[in-house]
This record gives sequence, structure tokens and C-alpha cells, in this order.
Amino acid sequence: MITIERILVNTKEKFDEFLKDINDIFAFDTETTSLNIQELNLVGISFHCGTDKSWYIPFGHTQGLQLDMREEVMSQLKDLFCKAKLVIGHNLVFDMQVLRRYNLYPEYTPWFDTMIAYHLIDENDRKGLKYLSKKFLNYTMKTFEETTKGQNISYADMETTKDYACDDAIQTWKLFKLFKKDLLDKDLKSLMKDIEMPFLRCIIEMEHNGILIDREKVKELTLEVKDKLVEVKRDSWIYRSGNIAIEFISRGKPSGIATTQADYWIIIFSKEYKDKVMLVLETKRLKEVCRIYYKKGNIKKMGDLDSSTAVLIPLKEISSFAINQ
Repeated sequence: MITIERILVNTKEKFDEFLKDINDIFAFDTETTSLNIQELNLVGISFHCGTDKSWYIPFGHTQGLQLDMREEVMSQLKDLFCKAKLVIGHNLVFDMQVLRRYNLYPEYTPWFDTMIAYHLIDENDRKGLKYLSKKFLNYTMKTFEETTKGQNISYADMETTKDYACDDAIQTWKLFKLFKKDLLDKDLKSLMKDIEMPFLRCIIEMEHNGILIDREKVKELTLEVKDKLVEVKRDSWIYRSGNIAIEFISRGKPSGIATTQADYWIIIFSKEYKDKVMLVLETKRLKEVCRIYYKKGNIKKMGDLDSSTAVLIPLKEISSFAINQ
């Protein structure tokens, strides 16, 4: 087993050595003072590329020698991210927004998110990095609380933080190597590359820019659905296939859209237990579209032991009639 050296990059000389050693395919992780993108400060970034070295670059610790975020350093880091062949992370929806906040965002570089990859491999299992590290790599990672002792991480010991942060990058890299093979074996590579990663960029854009809401239209819809029956469903299938799954059979009996008495059907796009987008659809029209795609054979067994059957409707079709109905 290769022993991986964890290196603290806290001088310009060490930073230059890091740039010479790092490859153009690497895993990274950010350490920040908060999970709130609008309020956080960057404390440090860790890297690993499968060699016998991992690096932690500190920027925002309250004490200890570290790099300044001067223009030259940040420009070289941006080049590293933007010229990479592949950037790997776990839960990139957060880390990429951190990079964006600090003008390091690799907008056109290919990405690979190990959390999303494992969601495709096993949608029902937990997705946390520490859990996956223990399950697949038999490695117990230190917790955030053990590292920070309950403090903001910017106050934590820099050497301790270095080991913690490098572990994140190292374990993410190792999971990438495992999950990349699993995606190939399960014929999920195209789904990951062509749908999941582009859609992740859309989510980041939406969270960064916000969503334009027509207030008058919202008022109109509010009045329209008043005193009406509404059925609410959460859908995560959109993140895996670009389709919305509408159930019509459960455990051998009609269910869902086949039995609903609701006037309106609300679909909430949900991912990793977080609600992202909501559509309000007229049930009558939704049933018409379901019949069209049922006849086309867009049907899939789903749920525990394939106990449910659903019609798969492309998001483009849903969006079209949601806007024009």
C-alpha cells in the first residue's frame, strides 16, 4: 500500500512545487467557515491526483504561516482548475459555488462528482463521504467535530486541518477510481457524463443566479387552485434520466395518476433530500401526456423490488405544456 504524504503548502516555494507535481486530473475539496455560500470565507483547498502526495493550501486560518490570496496565486490556481482534463469532487454543487465565489470556477472543464456517481449506482444507500470511505475503502475518516473541537475551522490547528482536508481529497480520488469502473460495468457512463454533469451545472447556475418569478402569474395560479384538490409528489428520477416518473401502478394495483381525484398535480424535483424546483400541472392535461408516453412504451419498474410502475415523460414535454397550459 502506498503511503501518501500530506503536504502543507504555506509558502510560495511550496506552492511552486505543488504546481509542478499536480496532474491535470485531480480530486479536490474546500474548507470554509460556513455552508452558506453568501457568507462563507475560504479557509483552504486540498488536492490529490493518485500519487504519493496530497496537498493542503491554507488561506484563511486565524494563525500560522499561510498563502495570501494575491493575484498571482489565485490566477495560477484558476489556470489549474480551468485547464484540467477532469476535476473530481464529492458534492460538487457546494465546492463549485465556493470556487465561483473566489473566481476559480472551471466553467468549461469536465467534472466528476462521486456523490452523484454513487447515487446512480445505488440510489437507496447513504452518500456521505465518510460513510462511503468506510464501506468501500475500509478507512475511518476523522469527523469535522474531532478536527475543529467545536470551533469554526478557521481556528483549528493548521496541521490537524491539513490531515483532515487531505483525507477528503484522497478518499474522493479513491472512490472516483471505484465508481468510474462501476458506471462502465452498469452501462451508466453516458448517463453520468451527458445528463448528470450538465444538469449539475444547471443547478449551480440556478442557485447562483436565482429564478425569475412572475408574481402576477403566481397570484393568478393561487386564485385558480383555491378550493381545488391538489396532489403533491417528489421526483428524483429527473436527475438520473432527464425524465419525470409518473407512477400508475403500485403492488399490482392502480395508483398515482391512475387513481388521483386531484385537480392539480404538483411535482417537486428533489435531490439528496433537498427540494430544488416545483411544477404545478393540471391533472387532466398530465393524464393526456401520460397516455401518449404509455403508448410509446416509456414505462419503467421502480421502487423496492420493482413494486411500482411509472410512465417516463421527458422534462422538455412537461415544461412545454406546464408553460402553455
